[in-house]
Amino acid sequence: MKRNIFFLLAFLIMIFWAMGCDDHEIIFEPPGGYIGGTVTDSVSNIPIESAIVSSDTVLDTTTDTLTDTLGHYVMFAGFPGINRLAYCWKDGYLVQSKRYSVASNETTLVDFRLVSR
Repeated sequence: MKRNIFFLLAFLIMIFWAMGCDDHEIIFEPPGGYIGGTVTDSVSNIPIESAIVSSDTVLDTTTDTLTDTLGHYVMFAGFPGINRLAYCWKDGYLVQSKRYSVASNETTLVDFRLVSR
C-alpha cells in the first residue's frame, strides 16, 4: 500500500513538473463560508457606520468586525452547514441577533436593521 502511494505521489510530481507548475498558482481556501451584509437604522434606513457584527465560529470562539461608512461588512463565519448565531450592536441601538448557515466558499447575506433606544 505504501509503495502504491509513493508511486502515485511521484507520478503527480512529474505531471506538475511537466506542466510547468511555476505557471500555476495553488490557493488554499479555508473550509467554510462567509457572512456579509448591511447594517441600517430601522426607521430612517440610513447605513450605520462602525456597528459591531459578531458571530460564533468554532470551538466557542467568536469573530468580530466593524461596518464601513456605508454600513457594509464581510467576515469569515466558520464551517458550512452549521446553524450559527450572529449579533449586531452599536451604542444607542438595541442588540439584534440572527440565525444563519453558510455554504463552503460562499457569502451568505445577513442584513441587520437596528432599532434605536
